[in-house]
Amino acid sequence: MPTSTDQAAGPTTCNGYTKGQHGVINVYCGGAAKAKGTIGGDEFTMNGGSCLQGATFISVNVGVLVGPDFVGAPPDYFGLVLKPASGPFTNASATIDTVGTPHAITVSGSLNDDMKSGKFTGSDGSLAVSGTFNC
Repeated sequence: MPTSTDQAAGPTTCNGYTKGQHGVINVYCGGAAKAKGTIGGDEFTMNGGSCLQGATFISVNVGVLVGPDFVGAPPDYFGLVLKPASGPFTNASATIDTVGTPHAITVSGSLNDDMKSGKFTGSDGSLAVSGTFNC
């Protein structure tokens, strides 16, 4: 049965963006999840997201997720999906939108024994990406 570190319904607005309007798919604000790292030489820090653990996955989401209908530079967003097993992982999917630049990345790393925090590394094809997450 899925569990969440924050309410599943979550907020409908975040930093002036509203879920379901103008290409905004979802917002993840007001929760405990955090993501911090670097893309190339640029650092990013995002706070206030949520985590969800199901039988086959753990997801970490922080910020504002937008789709192809969104106009303009995307707002900051961090999303990571991986298998719920502590220890090393490979082939996890991450999306990191920072400073208006989206990065879709396959990452490897480790999930700590608490099943709520870990670290990741990867590349978007040209820039090295690394960081940590915490629920």
